[in-house]
Amino acid sequence: MVVSSRVREMVCMTAAKEYRRRKKDYVRSLERRIAIIENQKQKMTEELDITQSRSQTPRANNSRSVQWQRRV
Repeated sequence: MVVSSRVREMVCMTAAKEYRRRKKDYVRSLERRIAIIENQKQKMTEELDITQSRSQTPRANNSRSVQWQRRV
């Protein structure tokens, strides 16, 4: 009986250790995904800002767009 309880304890300890390793790997993978997504978000935000600033700036060589913007 002492042997089987010791074996069971070792199996549980091994399973718990493996679970903690898998959990740590999973958290690391989530952190990597978050970093990638945050980087993409930053780039897209910068692109949006550039696009919006270009659309708000009238072009000097295009008088029709300037006239249209004045009417609005």
